[in-house]
Amino acid sequence: MKETPADSYAPTHAASEAPPGRDLPGKGWPAGPKRSEGWSRQRWLTMVALVFAAQVAIIFVLGEKKFPPARAVTNVPRFTLADSTNELIALDDPTLFVLPHAADFASQIYSNPPPDFRWKEPPGEMPLAAENLGADFARFMRTNPPPSRPAWGAPHP
Repeated sequence: MKETPADSYAPTHAASEAPPGRDLPGKGWPAGPKRSEGWSRQRWLTMVALVFAAQVAIIFVLGEKKFPPARAVTNVPRFTLADSTNELIALDDPTLFVLPHAADFASQIYSNPPPDFRWKEPPGEMPLAAENLGADFARFMRTNPPPSRPAWGAPHP
């Protein structure tokens, strides 16, 4: 094997030799980018023109429809909400559902006075004897005497 100086960038093998399993760069590669084998520009333009012509033809063929003339209208039933004497004429009133009216449900309820729920019996006072005011407390204190020492305990000296 030949020795090369450290500052040289020469390859370690000859240009005609390639490492095993690799081809030399440039050998077998195309010179420029490979063009696809698709349709040519003329073929594309022809197809676009044919599709456009077909759409225009379909518009003209299907677009010219002649409709029969409309028949004259005779003996048509008419729909009316109410006569001028009917109570449904109130539907023309814009305040019908906003303001209270004499004929609606709430005015009929509130037109009758509410029943009187006041107490009609004169107030009776309960008898109270002054000598029995503390009798219950005195009986409680006799049956439940207080403890002999205070509940919190005696103070320490």
